[in-house]
This record gives sequence, structure tokens and C-alpha cells, in this order.
Amino acid sequence: YCEHHKDEAELVNIEGTKNILNSCKVYGSKMIFTSSNAIFDGEDSPYNEESKTNPINYYGATKVIAEELIKNSNLEYVIARLILMYGWNHPNERKNPVTWLLEKLSSGESLKIVNDTYTNPLFNIQAAKAIWQMIELESSGIYHIAGKDRVNRYDFAVKTAEIFGLNKRLIESVSSDYFTNIAKRMPDTTYNTAKMESDLGITPMSLDEGLSFMKNYPLDFTT
Repeated sequence: YCEHHKDEAELVNIEGTKNILNSCKVYGSKMIFTSSNAIFDGEDSPYNEESKTNPINYYGATKVIAEELIKNSNLEYVIARLILMYGWNHPNERKNPVTWLLEKLSSGESLKIVNDTYTNPLFNIQAAKAIWQMIELESSGIYHIAGKDRVNRYDFAVKTAEIFGLNKRLIESVSSDYFTNIAKRMPDTTYNTAKMESDLGITPMSLDEGLSFMKNYPLDFTT
């Protein structure tokens, strides 16, 4: 979406960040900013907090600019670089790779999933826990927040189908070249989570743990 709506992406990700920074300056507040693995080109993983940024799509470029605005603001800040997230989402929110897959497989749809982009996916509850931990510990600086397991999107999808007892034969493995109308994707943006583990005391969850938690504790937003 950002690749095809650059003005809107800039307005939200860059100008929006400026607006929040300005408010932080007025009230003397600390800035906690969620960034993205899209700031890297995916050619030199695993990435730690000191790795050089080099975005290859417009979304990633806006995040790099926003990060620099924060670093140069003279405010106290935390930049939490989150990675591909999954978990139950509110019905009004967009679906993530797992909830989208569950919907499609449950209706018997065949899917083509790329096999050449790697991350260590992050369970959304663990992402929230990490951010609250930063608040409690009064952390500052940059943190890479991610899960334990490095997987490609196809293997991630197969694992999801297995955990939820759905038909994994509906999932076909394809390369990124199959999809010609999306922004360029990074081949491998896996994070090094050593700082998250040492500074925040958080052990990255495995996919088995995160997906099993989802299966065992489905959310009901109607109550």
C-alpha cells in the first residue's frame, strides 16, 4: 500500500512522527516508537541493534526517516523494532499472516505462499510484554523484538496449519517472483534478540509456543 500511496505513507509515518515528537517536547514526555524490520535490505542477517539500515521499499524508507527524527530530537526515547507479528486481532483491525491463513484454510481456499523470505515471527502478546517491560525498566535506545524461530513464510504457514489441524496440502510453495504487484521484499531480516533477552529478561517464544497459545486461548471480542 505504501509503495503505491507514497504521499499518504509520508504523511502518516513521517509527518505523524513529527507531530508526536512535537507533543513530547511540549509535555516533556518520553517517546516510545515502534519501527520495523523493513529498515533492512535482508542481505546480512541476523540483524542486531547496531546493524546498518538500508531499506528496499518505501515503507521501510519512511521508518528510517522517522527513526532519525527521533534520534535527533534531543528527547529520551525507545525505538522498538518489531518484526513480522501474528496473534488474534480485533475484527476492526487488518488480519496478520496467521489469522488471514486460518480464515482462508477454514473455507477450503488454496493458497500460494512465498518460500524465500525469512524472519523470526513475533507473537503479539510477547511484543506487548516487551514494550511494557521497557516502560517498567525505564529503558532507552533501540531494541530488536522477535521470536525464537527463523522460518520462511511457507514454512510458517505449514506450521500454522499443523497446529490448528487444517489442511496444509492447500498451501503451495512459490518464490517471491510469482507476485509481481507488491513492493520488493527483503530475503532475510531475522533479528538477533540478545539485547532483548539480556536487558529486558525476555526469552523469545517459539512458533509452537505462540501458535499453541493462540489455539488454546481464542479471543471472543463479542463479550
